[in-house]
Amino acid sequence: MTGKNIWKSAVLGLMLAAGVSMAGYAGTWVPTETGWTLVDAAGNRLTGWQENDGAWYYLDEAGNMKTGWIELNGTWYYLQDSGAMATGWQEIGGKYYYLDSSGAMKTTHHTSDDVTYSFRADGSLSEVKKKKNTGGGSFPVEFYSEAAQQLADTLNETKLDVASDDEDEDDEDDEDSKKDRDKNKSYVIDGGLQAAAEHRLALAVTRGYGNGKIPDEGYVGDYYKSIGSNYSSRRNLEIFLPLCTNASEAEEKLDARYGEDNRKRQNRLSYYTKIGIACREYNGKYQYMIELMR
Repeated sequence: MTGKNIWKSAVLGLMLAAGVSMAGYAGTWVPTETGWTLVDAAGNRLTGWQENDGAWYYLDEAGNMKTGWIELNGTWYYLQDSGAMATGWQEIGGKYYYLDSSGAMKTTHHTSDDVTYSFRADGSLSEVKKKKNTGGGSFPVEFYSEAAQQLADTLNETKLDVASDDEDEDDEDDEDSKKDRDKNKSYVIDGGLQAAAEHRLALAVTRGYGNGKIPDEGYVGDYYKSIGSNYSSRRNLEIFLPLCTNASEAEEKLDARYGEDNRKRQNRLSYYTKIGIACREYNGKYQYMIELMR
């Protein structure tokens, strides 16, 4: 923001020297002992919501620029380190949040492309799933990278194929039934599993990973216990896939180790109902952490 302040100060000086009216001038950023403030042409500190260079900022009663989470009239907003108000999907503290176009944090539901995103009371992601009776299989996840989405699509299409093969053809409901005919034909992306996948992948890359354990943290069950999650009592499967050329290679590795030919049901991907997928690219290679739960 230093460069922004210098540029604005130079423009302000030229405009004043030329006698140009300051009506509508957005303001100038000025550093303070504690951060930044925005002043008008007369040098007065601005307060409240202020739009500057196409972004919205919030300044408290003293004119200090705010960052991080703020609550105003019962609504939560997130201001980035630059002070700019965030919108859309944001990963904050290892959890995903959705902030609408006004910056307001969602705490109920967000629906897009036949996909429903549910949130906890604190605004963090609870789960993502395809709307009931829309066919099962793959679906877009707004916060996934291209590589993570490709892998998720393949896993969901496989889930659909397996569920369809196992489906009892005699147990058919009519179109008006309230029964979820697509149950288990797609994974539910669970917010807790997604957070675990992001966390565990970051540690696996920096600390290493062997035999299901991360140094100084242990197994994924140990991690769940350390954060007080009841996921440790559920059936879980964690899969770390390092140094994959692309999502197709990751898919091949998964099918070879966790496909339908595996003798143990709990070692088959299709056995599980909930999932979280984290993906990182490093030096042209992709690394995945997949958390599954039933």
